[in-house]
Amino acid sequence: MKFTVNGKNLAVGRIMPRGKDADSRLKHVVMSKDGVTAFHPQGMARVSMPSGVAQPALPVLVPQAEVDKWNLKPEEKMDVPEEVTEPGVTSPDYLVPNVKSVIPDPNNQTATVTVNAEMLLKMLKIVCEVCEDSEKAIRLRYFPSEGKLRIDAYRQPGQQEFVGVLCELEYSGDYIPGDKSSDAPKAPEKKPVPKGIALKTDTGRKFRA
Repeated sequence: MKFTVNGKNLAVGRIMPRGKDADSRLKHVVMSKDGVTAFHPQGMARVSMPSGVAQPALPVLVPQAEVDKWNLKPEEKMDVPEEVTEPGVTSPDYLVPNVKSVIPDPNNQTATVTVNAEMLLKMLKIVCEVCEDSEKAIRLRYFPSEGKLRIDAYRQPGQQEFVGVLCELEYSGDYIPGDKSSDAPKAPEKKPVPKGIALKTDTGRKFRA
């Protein structure tokens, strides 16, 4: 059966393990009516299918070598060639985890924070440049009373430190998937509003804005 994906779907391929020492059984993406999913020993990522296009009746997988050939812009679409797909089931060559068992149940969450992804990405890129450890370990601390997310990177004695502070976005809607009510289609709503960080001076003269 012919089905269609776009560049946003293929973006999940970035987390596939790479290199000769990586787990070869996870070097693929799974395509199903739920979206395109990629796996890594440390996580998973899924992007839902575009609306109004043909979707696979049964899950199929596409090997990493094929996915890497498709260079699409986010909104560009393509029909997936049937000859490059394989059944989306675990085999001697590929491991296909149960996605529902991997995604945590929102009912078990202890805290949430909504932030600007672009700003978070900029900070994480800085972390990757500063942190000398191969795992690029960071710790995220959320301060609800202040509406801030603090980011600290792992370092050994004598190495440079990174600390970042990101203000949360004010948002009380349910258009961010993960909550039960977010799955139902609704009318457009007001988007999240950024909170500003209070930058206080401790030296120098104070001037009016």
